[in-house]
Amino acid sequence: MAKASMTFAVEFWTPDRAAVALGQLTESGVTQRKRRKGMVTRYARDMRCGGWKLTHQAIAFGPNGDLIDGQHRLAAVVESGCSQEFLTVRYQSGGASAAALATTDIGGKRTVAEVLSISGTLDQDGARDVVAVVTALRMLLDPAARPDASPEEVRGAYSAHETAILWAVKALPRKGYAAPVRAAFAFARSVFPEKTEEFAALITSGEAPRGSAAQTWHRQSANGGFAVMGGGAIRVQVMLRALRLIRAHVSGEGDLTKVYSTQRESLDWFKAKMRKRPVLVALAGAAE
Repeated sequence: MAKASMTFAVEFWTPDRAAVALGQLTESGVTQRKRRKGMVTRYARDMRCGGWKLTHQAIAFGPNGDLIDGQHRLAAVVESGCSQEFLTVRYQSGGASAAALATTDIGGKRTVAEVLSISGTLDQDGARDVVAVVTALRMLLDPAARPDASPEEVRGAYSAHETAILWAVKALPRKGYAAPVRAAFAFARSVFPEKTEEFAALITSGEAPRGSAAQTWHRQSANGGFAVMGGGAIRVQVMLRALRLIRAHVSGEGDLTKVYSTQRESLDWFKAKMRKRPVLVALAGAAE
């Protein structure tokens, strides 16, 4: 019988042990793809919050102990300071090891939406829209939040306010209402559900009673005020602008002559109201 080309075992990896393996990778000269700092940090965040799970996806070593797959996961163990269990494969021959290295990471990477729909967290049809709204909402409420949220981070934020997000995705069509706009409405609805739904119905129907906040909305929209072209700062500005007009409708201010998108006054106003209605408090607290 031919000798098995590899062995499998679930092994416990401490930060120190992971650092040694990564150090050996540097010394061995084995060619790996460039380590992505953002990916390592994202994995580390999941490890710190207990979101990293043992799966069939292994880290792998060649016959001389050279790491051939798993550098990002081991680097995340080091960065997070959290020990993890990994299925660990050890190749017994140089030929098998070289073949594995040549064919690793050539498949298509799953998106966050695909991961969450496959796991049953989200319906497949609307998963992409939901993830986009959650990502925007996290950026609004937590200045430190990154746009490349991991599946676990998205799952946690979505679970905290599922009803509001699903409503926003359904009530506001994608065309004309980008994810940051939907995120602003989801946040506002969690505090003032009736008034927020009323305003959404007004602007999506095309109605704009004279002297109303809806009139301001249509004017801003026609001037590109809710267009999302740019990075995170632009998206936050769009959300703040949307919140200002939702606030105007909720409080009965009427048509506004000026809308300042760089001021977080309306966000703070909604947060203050929200503290009297304990909805989304945990998520909003991240921005304090």
